[in-house]
Amino acid sequence: MQKNAALKSSMEKVQEELKSDLLKEEAKPKWKENKMGTERIASLMLSMGIPMILSMILQACYNIVDSMFVGRMDDGERALTALTVAFPVQMLIVAFSIGTGVGVNGYLKTQTKNPVVFGYAKTYLKICCILSFGIVMFSIFEKLLQSTGKTVLSTTAQILGAATNIILDPIMIFGYLGCPKLGIH
Repeated sequence: MQKNAALKSSMEKVQEELKSDLLKEEAKPKWKENKMGTERIASLMLSMGIPMILSMILQACYNIVDSMFVGRMDDGERALTALTVAFPVQMLIVAFSIGTGVGVNGYLKTQTKNPVVFGYAKTYLKICCILSFGIVMFSIFEKLLQSTGKTVLSTTAQILGAATNIILDPIMIFGYLGCPKLGIH
């Protein structure tokens, strides 16, 4: 009986949280609404296209500035050649990131109509994406170590990473050892 009462109480709390989240969703200001389905195409092209173009120009400026400074190094010619060799890989990473971002948003919308679940998924993915930079860097360095024959070192790093994850997951998700309870936030 006590288990049923506790379960019922827990379910009521979850329902209240869901209701609260739905009310928050409805109370969002108009500027937070998705304008893709409500504004004219010409207006969208200008309001969304110009910032995207500026973003691409700024990205190009990073490479120009890098090349400027690298070219001034003592071994500038070889260093610039190295940048040129690395540039396609860098653009491949950027293209993959952009494609993934667009695809994930579309995928999430097809998986659930529940705005609370969608919000949780978005929040969790933001965390994953921010921290995936570390995973990508680790993967690159792991393969570099393996290609130079240092497989034991890369495996040791993988074991340490997995152990750290196993230890930190419950601490951060459930708020143990004085850490705030983060859940999937």
